[in-house]
Amino acid sequence: MESGNSIKIHSSEFEQLMMVDYFWWSFSKDFDLFPCDKVTPDGIVEEYGYTDFCDDYPYCQQFSTHVGDMLPRRFEYKGKFMEFHPSPNGIATLRDYDILLYCQCGLANDPPVENRKNEIGDLLEFHVEDFYAFFGRARKGDRDESLVQALDRLKGSTIITNTVCMGHDTTGAPRGYISGYRLVRDETSKIKTVFVQLPYRLSLLFDESWFRYYHDGFTNLSPSRKAIYMFLKCYATQPENFVTASYEKMRQITGATSPIRIFKNLIEDLEENSIPGYAATVHRNEQRVTFKCISHAYRGDEQAE
Repeated sequence: MESGNSIKIHSSEFEQLMMVDYFWWSFSKDFDLFPCDKVTPDGIVEEYGYTDFCDDYPYCQQFSTHVGDMLPRRFEYKGKFMEFHPSPNGIATLRDYDILLYCQCGLANDPPVENRKNEIGDLLEFHVEDFYAFFGRARKGDRDESLVQALDRLKGSTIITNTVCMGHDTTGAPRGYISGYRLVRDETSKIKTVFVQLPYRLSLLFDESWFRYYHDGFTNLSPSRKAIYMFLKCYATQPENFVTASYEKMRQITGATSPIRIFKNLIEDLEENSIPGYAATVHRNEQRVTFKCISHAYRGDEQAE
């Protein structure tokens, strides 16, 4: 892992939960696919076949809902592809993803990301107790071991792509979600501080306009609901935006391995126990669901009735 000055992260600085979706922007910001500078206020390219790309809501969930998942993921579009391969201990999980969310929130908040462009790529530093408290992690004896396993999966799970992000050709050797990490332990051998190095390709995506605002309630969602929320944040970002998809499409998006007769119970439960910021209407006869965005994810905003 590279050495250098670290950016210290603490959740008290977080005004918003903010995240860049690695898959989404790698394709939508590929100038070979969409050589156009015209974008909407929420970052959506309007011309050169972008509407065709968005047909049937393309999305590849690069994280797993459970530990030990060895199934690679792959998405292709007009000669461009993106592959996500597991580490020796499985592909990175949606619980592991909390580490990336925490790091990116630290970069995106105070000071603003546009003032940190020269710092992106340096080491990120955080105290584990703050991380645990922020995500409500229980004080179990195996907490540190679980954290190390998560970091190993983020480093060992690799991404291979020929997408050319913003004109930068970073294709080639597989890359992890993080380039490396280093731990500092206290006198009792408990992990005290974590240093994380983010890869260069991911840092290319850290533009202020591309961070998505996440609802505070995201951190408490189950893995499958997190997967659905991440998908919705690509296609329904403003109040009154909506997405309609089949049960099977939603099963593919979450990466669920359960048969559709079981998975449909999750979808149909969303009508009563909704995902934060969205209202779900289930069309049981057609086995489809419609998600309507009912609020921004900004802190302090009230959901529309």
